[in-house]
Parts: sequence; C-alpha cells; structure tokens
Amino acid sequence: MREIAEPVRSLRKAPKEVVEATILQLCKEDFLTLDELADLLNRRKDSLRNHYINPMLEDGRIEAKYKNIRNHPRQGYRTVALTENVE
Repeated sequence: MREIAEPVRSLRKAPKEVVEATILQLCKEDFLTLDELADLLNRRKDSLRNHYINPMLEDGRIEAKYKNIRNHPRQGYRTVALTENVE
C-alpha cells in the first residue's frame, strides 16, 4: 500500500487528480479508515475529509462502511466498483 501511496506521500502538494486516483486505488480491495488514509498519504485528516473524501462520497466514487453513521469511530471507505453503477 505504501508503494501505491508514494506518489502523493512524497509530494507536499500533489495534483488533485493524482490524490483522488491514489485514494481510489488504495480503497479498491477493502475499507480504509480516515486515519489509515492520512497515514499512508502523509496528509492531515481534516484536509483529506474536506477536499477528497466528502466530495468522492457525494459523487459516488467511494462508499462508507457505516452509511447511516457518518462519524462512526471505525468508519471506513471503499472504492465503488464501476459495474455497480451500470444498470
């Protein structure tokens, strides 16, 4: 996972598209918490939540583990498979 995160982790200011793509890649297999993502990406939790996680939840690219409890202590995020959006 650190290898996937390295392009973002090593840059102080990474392009938004790169950070989003990295989050999607990291969350592809399993739910990751905000703490785990912040550690992997070397970013502050508040920044990740406000600039990336919340917008990606709203547009359906990622899903929350506890959908009805946004601030659940073990809340995690996972990439939504593209096939789930196709009817």
